[in-house]
Amino acid sequence: MDIKELHQLFINSTGICTDTRKVKLNALFFALKGDNFNGNKYAKNAVNEGCSFAIVDEKEYVLGDNYIEDNLIYLLLVSLVVMVKQLLKS
Repeated sequence: MDIKELHQLFINSTGICTDTRKVKLNALFFALKGDNFNGNKYAKNAVNEGCSFAIVDEKEYVLGDNYIEDNLIYLLLVSLVVMVKQLLKS
């Protein structure tokens, strides 16, 4: 996904979510991974709970048009944060 496209989705969202226990309606869910968890497993729950999009990095978790597969989730998230900070400074 292009960072400009992601930024547009962000503008139309209520923010970013990485924890399905803290879902905000119309947020973007980023399925992060760690040593003991795989956020992709929670993408469906995030969308069902009200996230407008789930950004995942495993094709098997893409369940519809509001799922975006990208294997560079961390880079996308950092790039989005940097872009937003730059826009806020200007």
